[in-house]
Amino acid sequence: MTLSRENRLQAAVIRKRRLELKWKQEAFAATLPVSLSYYSEMERGLCPIPEDLLPLIRKQLRLPQPNSHWIEEIQTLLELIRHKLYSCAFEQAGLLMEKALAEKNRIDHSVLFLDFELTRLIWSVSCAPREEKKRIALIERYADCLSEEQRYVFQLYQGILYKALHQPEKAEKQFQTLLNGHCHFRYYTELLYYHAAIAEIQKGNYVTAMIYNQRAEQAFTAEANLYRLAYTLMHEAIIYTHEHQYAKAEQLYCRLLEQCGSALPDKVFNSLIGNAGYSCLQAGHYSKALNHYRNLKAGWEVFPELFFGIAWSLLQTDATEELHRFLDRYRTVPKNKFIDDVLEIIEMQSHPGQEKRMESKLKRCERYLLSEGSEESIVFVYEQLIRYYESRSVVRQNRYLKKLAGLKQRGYHYGER
Repeated sequence: MTLSRENRLQAAVIRKRRLELKWKQEAFAATLPVSLSYYSEMERGLCPIPEDLLPLIRKQLRLPQPNSHWIEEIQTLLELIRHKLYSCAFEQAGLLMEKALAEKNRIDHSVLFLDFELTRLIWSVSCAPREEKKRIALIERYADCLSEEQRYVFQLYQGILYKALHQPEKAEKQFQTLLNGHCHFRYYTELLYYHAAIAEIQKGNYVTAMIYNQRAEQAFTAEANLYRLAYTLMHEAIIYTHEHQYAKAEQLYCRLLEQCGSALPDKVFNSLIGNAGYSCLQAGHYSKALNHYRNLKAGWEVFPELFFGIAWSLLQTDATEELHRFLDRYRTVPKNKFIDDVLEIIEMQSHPGQEKRMESKLKRCERYLLSEGSEESIVFVYEQLIRYYESRSVVRQNRYLKKLAGLKQRGYHYGER
């Protein structure tokens, strides 16, 4: 017998609640007028739960009976959160998520618990990517209750999480399964192309990345999703930067800033500026990079790499006094260890007689970054060591040139977001 998804969800709620209360199946079945085997089939969603038995099961498990109006209200709320995240309206999504979290206990005991956990996964991956093993394991445990669209979204966001944690091979595996399938879901298929392109950029597969990126661009244009479209065009510019087509990248950044800049949220705008500045750094156009950085809006400090970009541009343009003012002003602003170390190295380069100390600091940075597994950040350290040994030791310089070439071959580039 094939039960409806609603029945399977009802059975999943009962199983989940029984496990929370640490009841064994045998002990719980003994409190009901049914055999253990029959109860087991009901709980696994293999047979329907009789209407006359359901109230007793709910009573034993202390499960409230939510009314249909509340169910519809929460369903609408969760759907709205997901749509706001798709549209990059993160602040609005955050306010809505607070409303949903206020109902967490009731949702956990309802057939909406799986939809709620999936929405929380999307929220976490979109706003603050981190390991989500427990939530993913919970969703997988009740995966047979997911709709076809929910399974698609679940796999998509696992891939996005791997990509955010800089595990592009794992991300590509998740994405490729969906790309090889025949399903298409509004909003989520365009996000698949969008994030698959980023994973390919991380791996250094720029031709494939451009194909996926163009598909995403077409979809976001059709949906009039300005924010996602801006990010997609920015990724195109990033590809040009990695292919050393700096003029094309700069032209695209300038067009983006001119046409979309005033309409973008500050966070999106600052991300765009950061990547435009980084492209100029790669091209050795430090004055152009500074011109970009001077347009940053409030809140840019959430991108740690921008501290490096600004300081490095000031150093390379001999703006020594401005560099010292910048370093003094932001010395106490919370940053990650790597950026703090890099700023100290840049400061050393602005003072003569600091070479040996700088070499020692660079070596410490290398050891720290290797222990942290932060390969894209260590690119900068290797570049500085190569420059340092240029006139001191050809053997050591060649050693770091080989290390740097190995990283870049695998798609690691400092400053990539």
